[in-house]
Amino acid sequence: MTNIKLAADDYAGQLALVCSADEAAELLDVSAERVKQFCREGRLAAKRSGRDWIICRAAAVALSKVPRPAGPPVTKNQLSRTHKRNK
Repeated sequence: MTNIKLAADDYAGQLALVCSADEAAELLDVSAERVKQFCREGRLAAKRSGRDWIICRAAAVALSKVPRPAGPPVTKNQLSRTHKRNK
């Protein structure tokens, strides 16, 4: 018989490509809730499976390398106030 390896046989290899919200939160140094928000906004490549998120580990690592400005995040309300037209 030939040694054909199916993708389903490489379960450990497939698990290495994805991570949970908790694991991504540790990589990104943010809370798991913030990671879930990134997933909902489309900032992280992820799929929802029931109540859990399955996140692409490479996307989380790439996002962790993006420099973040110091201080609290800017809210939409703050952005709208700073970008209003002067009449």
